[in-house]
Amino acid sequence: MAINEFRAGPTSVLRFMPTGGGTIQVQEQYRKFTLKSKQAVLDASAGSVDWREFIAGLKEYTGSVEVLHNGTATPMGTADIKSLRNSSGTWDYSPFGTASGSRKYSGSYIGTSMDDDFPFDDLATIAFDFQGNGTLTEGLW
Repeated sequence: MAINEFRAGPTSVLRFMPTGGGTIQVQEQYRKFTLKSKQAVLDASAGSVDWREFIAGLKEYTGSVEVLHNGTATPMGTADIKSLRNSSGTWDYSPFGTASGSRKYSGSYIGTSMDDDFPFDDLATIAFDFQGNGTLTEGLW
């Protein structure tokens, strides 16, 4: 088994579909995609118990992506960046492509921040953070 079997590569697909229309596909331009999910834990302790007792609470997820700024070209050029900034809509991500049986994550999102980074000695990048809105769906193509 090769270590590359666990590395998302050129077949990975990340797409945002803002409510205003269009699809922004960040395939070869992204450097890192992070998806975090968490569940609240509620303290249900009462009375004279010696140990705290907890119950599961609400779940949520957030995401972030760092992509290369592509100037005026698509994808991730000025038009896509403008469309994504302050947007909401749906998204999906497949770390190993869209072939039948490949893992797929998807859901609705609300964009929470976007950072444009133009360093003197490195590539220009865009960092986009979003809040999941509703259920995080995990499945297969």
